Amino acid sequence: MNQQIFQSEFIAPFGSLFIASNRVEIVRISFKNLNFSQSQSPIINDAWQQISEYFDGSRRDFSLPLATCGTPFFQESWKVLTEIPYGSTLTYRAVAERLGRSKAYRAVARACALNPFPIVVPCHRVVATGGGLGGFAGGLLTKRFLLDLERRNVAVKNRN
Repeated sequence: MNQQIFQSEFIAPFGSLFIASNRVEIVRISFKNLNFSQSQSPIINDAWQQISEYFDGSRRDFSLPLATCGTPFFQESWKVLTEIPYGSTLTYRAVAERLGRSKAYRAVARACALNPFPIVVPCHRVVATGGGLGGFAGGLLTKRFLLDLERRNVAVKNRN
């Protein structure tokens, strides 16, 4: 069945964020306009509420229905990303090792690049082995913003 997809644009602390839904599941979160019809829906509003809570530091995990797609390797990679603790990072190689495929770090980088749900599936928590940021669909300034946001929130929690 071919379902219509709708999107809404939201202003995040770093700029626009587009959330698309088929009214049952979130089908995409993007830093660029997805060119779907503009429309609000309860599922999109819930996604924005949860992402807003993430930005204000009150949410660390998401509970959204996601329309998963992609190869089995990509889906396994994205599952590992959701297991990276808030405020922490793993290298592309470490993610590949968790998948039992230590030499597949370039494939992990590709899975991160094609992640349809950035922030919710936290590909920003994956960094290069040498300590560099690696890449990010939202740009390196946005990746740095997200990592710094999480580290600040962890530090504040640890002080209290």
